[in-house]
Amino acid sequence: MTIDRRNQVVGVIARVIGTSIALTTEAGILGIAIAELVALLIPSLLSIVSLYLRRIVKFKRADLSISTLRLMLGFSYRSFGVNLIGALTLQSGTVVVGLVGSSADVTYYNAAFRIYSGVRQLLTWTVDPFRPALSRIFGKDNADATPVLMSILLVSLGAGSAASCFLAISAPDLVELWLGGTVPTDVVSLASQVLLIGLLINMIHIPLAPATDAAGKPGTLIWGQMLWLVLCVGISFPLAAHFGIVGVALALSLPLVLVEPLMLFLAMSVLDIRMSSWLRLVATPVLAIVGCSLALTALVGVLIERFNLEYYWLILGLGFGLCVLVATAALDRTYGLRKSISALNIDL
Repeated sequence: MTIDRRNQVVGVIARVIGTSIALTTEAGILGIAIAELVALLIPSLLSIVSLYLRRIVKFKRADLSISTLRLMLGFSYRSFGVNLIGALTLQSGTVVVGLVGSSADVTYYNAAFRIYSGVRQLLTWTVDPFRPALSRIFGKDNADATPVLMSILLVSLGAGSAASCFLAISAPDLVELWLGGTVPTDVVSLASQVLLIGLLINMIHIPLAPATDAAGKPGTLIWGQMLWLVLCVGISFPLAAHFGIVGVALALSLPLVLVEPLMLFLAMSVLDIRMSSWLRLVATPVLAIVGCSLALTALVGVLIERFNLEYYWLILGLGFGLCVLVATAALDRTYGLRKSISALNIDL
């Protein structure tokens, strides 16, 4: 486990302990907020301590200069801009639901969004460990970085697609088990399914954003993010007025049909990746594995539907996961999956 990941685990543990203390001592929302703040600070503080103890870097005021600071900010503000616009787009749904609907609608939408954000977090965990290595390799030779980048795209798209489909299939049962029968679980599960289907498209560019940063081209995707924000906000209000939280989920997902091709074009022009290579090495294997798994799952669903099983959708989701494993093993030789993934055997 890397130092960064270990520090994050400590932060998660601190969050759980702090939240538990806040709940048991009746500290209320303020106590939970303090626990969240402490949990966010701990990883950064531990990282600083680790740097000093390991003597990896020493901070001296004399080492700072205006030119260095200008260079660093010139890089970071463009990368920050992409992330900020993306965050505004994702959080706009909650704002729209709050303006158009009720407080209960906001709660239901946030519940659906938490399922969606879990898969986005999985994609982040898949890509983040390779950022330093990508920066190092891109600094030497773009040609050497391309196989590593393709492997990252394959793994992230494959894992994200499998997780999204599993949760989309299992959502009716998972939401009912999670929220109980006192809430409109059918609406919440449908909203989460719409978000997850949109994420299947959105995850095409998610790993490309850190890749452009690693290649020294931050801010490459900012116009794509701007387009997504404008389209999302523009159609959110009419869709929310007619379809409630499901309409907001549609507003977040539908624009991606136009946005993702633009994102792909912008990133590939910077990363020197050919569309044919991406289709052959990344998109086709994932489509084959997920498509075969969905077809097998649908067949199983038809066969077991007559038995009226209690957790029918959850069983289908687990069946889909098993089908993914079988399809991956069966198609390994056809698409050379192990050979593609072996490019990730690099020093992080």
